[in-house]
Amino acid sequence: MATDLNTLRSNLADRLDDFRQSNSPLSSLKTLIQAAVELCAHTASTNATKRADELFDEDSSKTRFQYRVEQFNYHYSELNATMAYTTMLQVAQTDPVPSRRVASLYFFQESYKAQNSPSSFLTPTPNADPIVTSGTLPLQQFLSIRREREIELLQKWVTSASYCISSNLSDSASNSSLATSAVLSANSLFKPALRCISSAIVASEDAAATALYNPLMRLIRTILDKLLNQTTHETNDNLRSACIKFTENVILCFSNKNPQSQKVKKGKNSGNEDDFSLEDLPDGHSNISKKHLSSVGDDCFTCLRGWVETGGQVAIVKMEEDAYSELEFIKTAKNSFLLAEQEDSPPEFAWQLRMKSYAMAINAFAIAGSTRIVHFSAAAKTLARLTMDPPKGSPTGLSSKAGVQSTVAAIRASTLKLLRNPLSVASGSDEELKSALIYVNMESQAIKAQKVADKENKLKSANRRTRQEANTFYEWEAADTSKRQQEEKDALNKIRDKKIARGLGNGIQLPASISDMADLILKNIKHLPSNPPASGAGGSSSSDPKNLQFMVEMIQSQGASLEKNVSNWYENFGGVSWDMEITEGGETNFEISEKASSQSKEAFAQQCEVAAADAFSRLVSSGRGTSGLRGESIANFDFSEEGRRKALLNTPTPANSGSVGAQGGSLGGSWGEHMQGVRDGIASRLAWTLKVQPRGELALASALLDKSLESLPEEGADNIQRAAKLRALRDKYPLVPAVLNRDFVNGNASSRGPKTSEPNLASRTLYEAYVSDLDKDSADSGTYESAVDALTMSMAHVHTVAAMKQTDKQLSLPQEYLRRNAAKDAVSTTARTLSIVPRCTQQTIDNMTLVGDIREVGQSTGRANTIAERAQLKAAGKAAEKRANMVMLALRDAIFLRTNEASRKEALVGLVGLATGRLPTVTTVADRALKLVMNKIYTKSPELEAMVTAIAKDDLAEARRQCEEKFEDTQASIEQAKSEMAEDELKWLDEFAPIGELEKEIFARVKRSISLYLVLCLHNIELVGALLSAGSGERMSTFAKAFRHELPKFCNAAGKKWGEAVIAKSVAEQTGDAETPLLLALLDNLAPASATQLAPESLVEACLEIQKSRTVEGKAADLRFIVPIVSSLEREKLLEMLPDFAKAGPLVLGAALSRMRERLTRQYNQYRTEEPNMRGLTTCEQLVGLHELSIDIFESVKEYLNAIEVLYKNVEACTDRVLMAAFEHMSSKFANGTPLPKAFMRSVILSINEHHSLLAFICNTLLKRLAKNNIWETRDQWRGFMKAASILVTQDSPNSVPVVVSLEIEQFKEICAGECKPKLATIRAVLERLNKWDELDESKKAILSTA
Repeated sequence: MATDLNTLRSNLADRLDDFRQSNSPLSSLKTLIQAAVELCAHTASTNATKRADELFDEDSSKTRFQYRVEQFNYHYSELNATMAYTTMLQVAQTDPVPSRRVASLYFFQESYKAQNSPSSFLTPTPNADPIVTSGTLPLQQFLSIRREREIELLQKWVTSASYCISSNLSDSASNSSLATSAVLSANSLFKPALRCISSAIVASEDAAATALYNPLMRLIRTILDKLLNQTTHETNDNLRSACIKFTENVILCFSNKNPQSQKVKKGKNSGNEDDFSLEDLPDGHSNISKKHLSSVGDDCFTCLRGWVETGGQVAIVKMEEDAYSELEFIKTAKNSFLLAEQEDSPPEFAWQLRMKSYAMAINAFAIAGSTRIVHFSAAAKTLARLTMDPPKGSPTGLSSKAGVQSTVAAIRASTLKLLRNPLSVASGSDEELKSALIYVNMESQAIKAQKVADKENKLKSANRRTRQEANTFYEWEAADTSKRQQEEKDALNKIRDKKIARGLGNGIQLPASISDMADLILKNIKHLPSNPPASGAGGSSSSDPKNLQFMVEMIQSQGASLEKNVSNWYENFGGVSWDMEITEGGETNFEISEKASSQSKEAFAQQCEVAAADAFSRLVSSGRGTSGLRGESIANFDFSEEGRRKALLNTPTPANSGSVGAQGGSLGGSWGEHMQGVRDGIASRLAWTLKVQPRGELALASALLDKSLESLPEEGADNIQRAAKLRALRDKYPLVPAVLNRDFVNGNASSRGPKTSEPNLASRTLYEAYVSDLDKDSADSGTYESAVDALTMSMAHVHTVAAMKQTDKQLSLPQEYLRRNAAKDAVSTTARTLSIVPRCTQQTIDNMTLVGDIREVGQSTGRANTIAERAQLKAAGKAAEKRANMVMLALRDAIFLRTNEASRKEALVGLVGLATGRLPTVTTVADRALKLVMNKIYTKSPELEAMVTAIAKDDLAEARRQCEEKFEDTQASIEQAKSEMAEDELKWLDEFAPIGELEKEIFARVKRSISLYLVLCLHNIELVGALLSAGSGERMSTFAKAFRHELPKFCNAAGKKWGEAVIAKSVAEQTGDAETPLLLALLDNLAPASATQLAPESLVEACLEIQKSRTVEGKAADLRFIVPIVSSLEREKLLEMLPDFAKAGPLVLGAALSRMRERLTRQYNQYRTEEPNMRGLTTCEQLVGLHELSIDIFESVKEYLNAIEVLYKNVEACTDRVLMAAFEHMSSKFANGTPLPKAFMRSVILSINEHHSLLAFICNTLLKRLAKNNIWETRDQWRGFMKAASILVTQDSPNSVPVVVSLEIEQFKEICAGECKPKLATIRAVLERLNKWDELDESKKAILSTA
């Protein structure tokens, strides 16, 4: 038997009352809620079914199913819709207890689950009654009722969640906890709501779909607004994590699935029924479109990418209210991140992610990228970039080391996950992800993941059998073997290597001694075949004698001599051209064979030259332990086909004696490390005396000079003469360039050995040239300068090639790391060589400083297209900086260690040129050079101090000349840049900042020179005057801007060292009227601008002395010189000086007023009365003081009013509060008997028109006070009063009607007959509205009745 509906209603009311009155924790509240859910969802449904059956048994005029539908609707309306849903929605909106609000959300969530379970209101089985299919109640009608109830429940749930998220409880912790629970609840309802909307659109129920769609969009807006518009880093991280998870849901639901996941579902339970994507949303609705939702999803993904990449939300510009209508406000947050991404400086954050929220963001980002192909590429690039450059710790973000490590681990795991996804191969992102993982020492995992992704990607297009047989697996990196196992493995490998070395098929290892080598040859000579094989193309000729020489070459060259080498023909058949004879005394004589032809004699001469070149090459290479050449392209740095062909042609193969000598040298040979000096001495002398062409690696080293000459500009007589000298050196002494550059191409530069002061081969070669140059009459005079120029020019060429980027596909650049190593060795070797050679030339210093120009490397880093390119260019930039640092240290050593003044000065000029920007370089190198000059060199000795000062003065003069010569072009560039700016940009443009590309270029150059000179001024303040003189003049605007830019740092340091007063007096004595603007800038920076720090008394006295000594047009003292220190003067003295400032003009007055109030920002709207030792003037005091100025001191009233307007029109300083405080003070003094200032009522009238927030104060306080104290006694002020009162006579509130009618009858008649005559009707209407007409005096009524 069914229970009475009233009983169910009473039971539900009791449970809801118990819930609303309970203060139990959330777990207990959930128990109470569960009982209410059970009653609404199941008990009521069961009771409705029973009641319908009873009615059917009593009256069968309707079908059983019709009775059930009626009872279901009645029970649902009375219990669920009227009682439960309404009560829980009210709790979610207004309940002061957070736990009850959370429990109300739990009610809706559990109700939705219960309503979708069997035997509930939403799932009555329609097919249980046969009448459903017969037309009594069509199935579509039943489904419509079911959908209507589901939408109603979801509407209430969505609305409740929105109220809880935007709640404003007094306790911030409770507020944050409630919002977190509400966002988690929103995550649960989001996909069901979208599925319900889709089903309504399919059923053409557009109104029902819109009824749920609108609150759902408002919920999205509320949650994202809660996240995006946070302004503090201290927000609960749980709330931020929940919002990020909700953002992930929005992205997934508002984007399309991957193609491979869109499979045809077979069977009832196939697929994931809880999932939702944009493909599930049908078309046909007028307002709900896929395009709009896809745009929202894309914007949310960009925001999520910004949170992951930057570690927080970039500060957002305040959004307009109308932007909230269709989620357009998300674009503002997205654009804020995109704009910050383009800037070099670190972004300003509204908030930053903590450990939990960062992990949640990374996981959401990885899921969005791996499951949505449209976002995969962006996710891969971002995670790869973060893997290589992970987030750092921050006090407001990842504040702990554990948090940083956890976040880095999550980033790497997500990167590996994306790499293993087959989309990485399909989209071409696998190499970028792999490079990032290799960068962080995860090479093995990256390789395995890439293989799995590639395999799965290929399986997509494979046949069915292949896909069925595929057994894709992922093998993680195996654990490292034990130390003992590794030792056993190494020992086994050594044994195998020895066995291979003993086999003829794998080469013969030569014995260490010559006697053992001879024994080995004699034992193997019997193995020669009696009949040699027929000669093939390039093979050995059958006519070659099979003698001891043939056997030696074959064994030592490991069989390579069997192949004829045309470039070394002299060793194969040249021996027939001479005879060898050993005399009785043991001497060996060589004679031309009588049988030799003229061709053989010529061949013999050529053989001797080639043999001498190879012998010299063996001499240079012996005992050096060379590790081999870097390759023909590295050694030659010639990227054309012709260059590589020549390099290969001149390189000896292992079959000739050149390689044999190199092999012997690598084993130690006849030279040891203790004999290096003897060897290099012999080689350096032979380089200048032996006139043969270099071969082998020396030929490659010599080619560096040719490439350097090709890069030399052809313009200019100096360059032409310089190139001619270098070519003459190369032609006359072909071995000298090869010896100088030998270490550049060998790969075993001297810099890698012990850093001793022993001369190397290059330095000894330069010694020979220097000694030759000492003989002025010698024909070889001048070779030293050419030799040093050749060495340093080749070094600069190697550095230039190392900085190149492979952009031209026709070039064949060597590998980047090889170029870096070559450049490092070249710079290091050259620096070491120059530190011990006799003399440095100006051209040498110029070549060395070319290494400091690494601008191209720094600019290329910003143009990198991939992560790998960025990492490569970053490494190249660091290597280039190291090379520049080597050059600077070499110049420092030349300055310190040399005694020749000319050499020291040339080195110092080069170093100063890097520091000041005269020589092109990047900022980091220039800063290091500046520190080196001032901290190490300048303080070393008086001689160096004088030298640095002289060079700095010359450089400053050069910078000044550059500014003057390019003045017209600079002004044209500035005007062009201003014409392209908007009005707002021009309004806030800094007048001391560089404008236009040309001025910025000159500004950067001049700033470096001024920076160096100011550092000199720290040591000698007598130099400051010359700097001010250099920056003065009409054509020195850019110079003056750069000087002002560098002034704050100088004044801060100089003030601590010398004292502000000493600097001010000294510089004032050194300058005249022309330097006044820059002197004022100096004084302004010397005076502190801190709110808690006064200017020193000595500086105040110094400025006052300077002010007295300087006059304006020979008449009065120049007040501009005391503007910097006015904030430190007493208020009474400032009020006395205020008339003088007012007469000095608006510019001086404005600057003085700004300085007077800079320390009193907190008291800006106060007129201080009882404070002791009051200094400076608040804004209120300034406004009062300007009004109280005597009009007699001005030439006209207009000047008096203009002085007041200097402050009044400054809207940032003269605010409503300041005006109110000033009017209050002046009117109070008027009430005490002090006359009002002349311009008082004028300022009141201006405030009425421009400051509407003051109307209430003026009507209710100010005008009443003035009327009460008989303002009409002063006619000028009375006329202003009447004007102000008439303006304020309006129907709006506040107005001046009460003040007007309170006047005496005479004054009332005057004002009504004058200013207020057109508004008498308005006055009467206001009085009647306020019910004060009857209280009015009859005489006044009569006046007002005339209107």
